[in-house]
Amino acid sequence: MELFTELNKEGRTVLIITHDKDVAAKCMRTVVIEDGKIIDNN
Repeated sequence: MELFTELNKEGRTVLIITHDKDVAAKCMRTVVIEDGKIIDNN
């Protein structure tokens, strides 16, 4: 996660797809998709 954070600080877009809520909690933005539909977009 530290590497991804550093890359993002350098201006790079980083996309992480995960089922791990602890990993998702460390992200600046999360999009929750269920059955192919966006149900939450923070």
